[in-house]
Amino acid sequence: MARFGVAWIERYLSVVGVTVEVLREHGDTSVGEELIDDFMALLASLSGRFYQSRSRLNQCRLLGRCGSTVCGVTR
Repeated sequence: MARFGVAWIERYLSVVGVTVEVLREHGDTSVGEELIDDFMALLASLSGRFYQSRSRLNQCRLLGRCGSTVCGVTR
């Protein structure tokens, strides 16, 4: 997956005998729309990691009060 430098990647891979197949050509979206799409995907990814981390921390706190084994550590 590449946004830029595709010609260089195709040239390099052709030397080693690999062909590149483009799945989605640059379509009807503007540069601004692509930037917003990329930003939203990044924001969604970081939000998921943040909430996963926070959830794991809360689970450790709750189970730690019960004296259970959490995250590989016996409390």
